[in-house]
Amino acid sequence: MKPPKKPAKAKKAAPKPKDTRPQRERFEEAARQAGVDETGEAFERAMEVVAPPKKPKSSA
Repeated sequence: MKPPKKPAKAKKAAPKPKDTRPQRERFEEAARQAGVDETGEAFERAMEVVAPPKKPKSSA
C-alpha cells in the first residue's frame, strides 16, 4: 500500500524589485498619480462643506 500523496506546495510569486528611490520621490509620484494639487484649494473647499466657517456672533 502506498502512502498518501502530500499536497502540492503553492508557488510563491517572485518578489518585486525594491524601489531604491528616496521616500520623497515615491511620495511625490504617488501624489501625482492620485491627482493631488499643491495649492490645497480642493481641501479648503471640502472643509467648508464638512465644517462651514462659524459666523461671528453679533453683539447688540
